[in-house]
Order: sequence, then structure tokens, then C-alpha cells
Amino acid sequence: MLATTTVSVSFSNGFVGDATKNNEASNSAYLTSLGWSNFQFVQTTNNGLFGGTQGNDYSGTILITDAANVQHRIDGVINWRAPSGNVSTMVFYATGASHTLATTTGTYFIDPYTETNGDPHSFIGLTFNGQTLAISGGKVTGNAATTGLLDTLNTYLANQPQLTVSDVTVNEDGGYATLTVALSKASTDTVTVKYTTQPGTATAGSDYTATSGTLTFSPGQTTKTVQIAITDDALAEGDETFSLVLSDSSFAAITDNTGVITIRDNDVTQSVTGISVGPAVTEGANLVYTVALNVPSPTPVELHPWPKRHGRRQRLRHADPR
Repeated sequence: MLATTTVSVSFSNGFVGDATKNNEASNSAYLTSLGWSNFQFVQTTNNGLFGGTQGNDYSGTILITDAANVQHRIDGVINWRAPSGNVSTMVFYATGASHTLATTTGTYFIDPYTETNGDPHSFIGLTFNGQTLAISGGKVTGNAATTGLLDTLNTYLANQPQLTVSDVTVNEDGGYATLTVALSKASTDTVTVKYTTQPGTATAGSDYTATSGTLTFSPGQTTKTVQIAITDDALAEGDETFSLVLSDSSFAAITDNTGVITIRDNDVTQSVTGISVGPAVTEGANLVYTVALNVPSPTPVELHPWPKRHGRRQRLRHADPR
């Protein structure tokens, strides 16, 4: 079983409209006609496939980039299919929060469904690449059956080139961590995917340089690399980790969206190697103690004495909380 991650597929078009009745949307428009792009369906998974736990109600997140280039994450449930014959489009009702998306002429309000009878809400359809959907008189109609639709979605996932990102371990003084982003097979389309670093026990700025961008695979290409600068500090921190996360692909699925980078620490843990007492002094004068460390400290160190009668020893502490 795989670790929990996310899996996503991309679509080149679809529709949005008002829920008139079951399996029918009115005032419908193609997503691209509104100036929208980069359509995705995303689910969390532990087996690399799409799934559902509530009968035929398959929930997930729809990603849409609006005409102002703002990405919206819209929760949704697959509710029906269009058209009534061979399926070309999965149709969702929006759930959760409402969303206002910029269009080429103004804005569009996506109204979530509260599952209360008569509640106005929005339908969003995602059309499989290579398929078409007809909108007639602003209406889209379809079939209530979702049986087999999950299998269709997973077949669509399997047929798309699939993006994965590697894990890597690097020494702190190695300079860079290099991760490979790979396509499972060559595509005849230009594939793009965004990436960004996310902190873990390692922190951007002090342990590595925050990095983000977009990878573009020209037709036929199957691998790209991302380099992330690693900071070689003088602190003994132990091994630390952070991640590179993939998102927002076009013309490809994402089946492993997280690459883990492990930084192996190269610094020696500081410790007290000896305490010596200075020459004898007369009563009332200060006795001098000299404390030796095994390695130089990059930050001030405080040594706090504790009463021996309490069973405690002297404690070494950096003034810097790290």
C-alpha cells in the first residue's frame, strides 16, 4: 500500500450551469468560453487510484484557473453523467464554500449544494480529453447513473501520461538537491506541471532555498529535473527533511505529487570536554572555572550551574534557541 498522497487528472474543457432539475443544467457555458483554464480533478489516495466511500457519491476537488489567473479549489461530488448515451462528461454538484470566478466579461458565482430540496446550486462538468459535449439552448442533460463512472475515470487516469517525483538524500555540504520529475510515457501534447517546496523539519532560508516554478515537457520528453540549493550551516541539527510538491498539470495525470528531500547533517554535536579550576584564591575572591568545548560554537553558549545536592549536573545551553 502506498503512502497517502494525491492523484489528479487534467481536462481541456467542460461546462458550468445552474441546477434546473436532476440530470439537467440550464444557462450552461463551456468553461473555456468564460476564459477559464487548467481544469483538474483531485483526490487523496493510498493506492494511486480514484475511489469512493459513499455508494456512488464520489467526492473530490475541482481545480479551475479563472480569467484573472486565480486558481480556485472547488469541492464537489460526482452526481451524474452526460450525455445519456456513452459518457463524455462527469458532472459534479459543488459543495463546501461558494466561489466567485472572474470571467472575460465579469464574474461567475458557483453556488454550493446543501443537499436541501429546492436549494439553488451549480453543476460543473469535466469533459474527458478527446471527447465532446453539446450544449443546446443553454442546457446540458444526462443520466443519473454513476455506476461504472469511477472505472471510467480510472481508465482515463491509466491512459494519461502519469507524473511522479523522486525522493532524494543529500549531504548538507552537497550544494544542491536534484529531483527527477518523470512522465510514465511520452505524450504527443505539451505537458506542464507546477512545483513548489514545502518545509518540514528543514526550514526555507536557513536550511534550503525556497523554490517554485513550472516544468514543460515537449512532445516526446519524459524527464525533467529540479535543483534546490542546500545551505551548509554550522549547527548540529541532525538529519532534516522538506518536500517538493507537484500540482496543476496539463495533459497528464499526477500519481505521486510529493518528493521528500532528506538533508544529512555534517556538523558535530557540541559537548563539554572538560572543566578546569583556576589557581587558588583568597577568601572573598572569585574562583575561575575554564570550560572546554569539543568544537567551536557558532553562537553564544551559556553554562548554567545546578546545585549538586539536587542530583543535577551543569547544563550546556545555546543562547540561540536552535
